Amino acid sequence: MRKVIWILCVLMLMMASTCFASIASSSVCVGGIHPGMGMDEVISLHGTPLDQDGRNYYYDSTTIYVDSRDHVIGVHTSSSDFPTTMGVVPGMSASVLSDVYGRADTINQSDGYTVYAYYGNHVRMEFGVVDGYIQYIDIRG
Repeated sequence: MRKVIWILCVLMLMMASTCFASIASSSVCVGGIHPGMGMDEVISLHGTPLDQDGRNYYYDSTTIYVDSRDHVIGVHTSSSDFPTTMGVVPGMSASVLSDVYGRADTINQSDGYTVYAYYGNHVRMEFGVVDGYIQYIDIRG
């Protein structure tokens, strides 16, 4: 009986983890930048930002958001120079999303975009799509 209960508990945990984490946290990355990374590491990868406004750093078509410790909490990009770890970039057909990441956790309409969102453990990755093509990628930690 104990063995049956143990197996049921393990199965329930496995099912719960798949419900809340459709992508691995390590996949939530664009241009080599991921939530929690220090801004100094970003600069070593991409050079000095074009501009800075408070806790926002700007590269061409890309904004990096940092916390008070200068750690990345988000990235928003419409640049093909900032691919995801799976090689997805703005300009690609949205059909690639299901091929690469599977079914989106949510699909919503926002400000003229169809937004495909994928969630991991304390992270999310969103793709803004218009007319079947990815316009932007947004990651948050």
